[in-house]
Amino acid sequence: MRPLGLGPGLEHDVHSVLALVENAFGIRLTREDLNDEPHLSGLLCPLAD
Repeated sequence: MRPLGLGPGLEHDVHSVLALVENAFGIRLTREDLNDEPHLSGLLCPLAD
């Protein structure tokens, strides 16, 4: 798995994080017609051990 370039305690724009995840895993998380909409949001939490 490739590193995503995210660090603990650092704040990242949700659009940037979604783009990183989409590129790293080859999946689509956002609809193409909503990419520039400001109402998109998300919460990323660490995985449980």
